[in-house]
Amino acid sequence: MPHFHHAAEKLRSARRDLMLPHRDELESLVSALLACDDGLADITPEQVDDADARRRLVKLRELMDLEDVPEHILTQYHVKASRYTYDDKIWLTDAVDSLADWFWMKSLAEQNVSS
Repeated sequence: MPHFHHAAEKLRSARRDLMLPHRDELESLVSALLACDDGLADITPEQVDDADARRRLVKLRELMDLEDVPEHILTQYHVKASRYTYDDKIWLTDAVDSLADWFWMKSLAEQNVSS
């Protein structure tokens, strides 16, 4: 079973970054993307056993894809986030919120199994 605690913590951090109000929306988006990048670095869709969570993970990874932005990671996410449409921001917020809960529940289940 994969270890989901780190992903849960980072997605919860990303969720806090995306909560209103924002002093600087772009910086909030970048901070959330960096947390997601860190938390999901070792997570593959195949490790996610829930179809809805897997779909959100795939969509989140699409929103985070930096293939078309060839620069340093912090700068890449600034460029990427500045290109987001309103709908992209809604998808990002929804995916992070749902996945934060899903990974947290899986993390708790892992702790119960190892106890």
